[in-house]
Amino acid sequence: MGLSCNSLVGRPTPVTARQVVLDNQAAPERLNATKHFYGVNSCKPGCLWRIADDSDYVCVNQASYDETKADDLACESRWTNGPYGPQTCVYGYVWREAFIGDKVCVTGAVRERTRPENETAGDRTVLW
Repeated sequence: MGLSCNSLVGRPTPVTARQVVLDNQAAPERLNATKHFYGVNSCKPGCLWRIADDSDYVCVNQASYDETKADDLACESRWTNGPYGPQTCVYGYVWREAFIGDKVCVTGAVRERTRPENETAGDRTVLW
């Protein structure tokens, strides 16, 4: 059974694999409309959505966004089977906790930066 950063998944059947291909081909037509307009969900100039998951609208600077993407890509390499299950972080890493259930492993410094980003998110968001 393979591990995914967002969920645990098994090996796809041929029918499921074909559906994945069809879903991926149709993906551009299913964009989240709330991410493509200017208004109450918008970030102030110089900021953009962190997108630690599909519902993460916390506005951050470019460096934080880039680091989030890099951490997301490396997440499986930072897991080990340990006391917290198969998504236990390897030595030197902790769960990011950008949202409830976030199991992406990051350095302690990144987690400590993520908390105030969440707490002060309104400061970087357009409020109408």
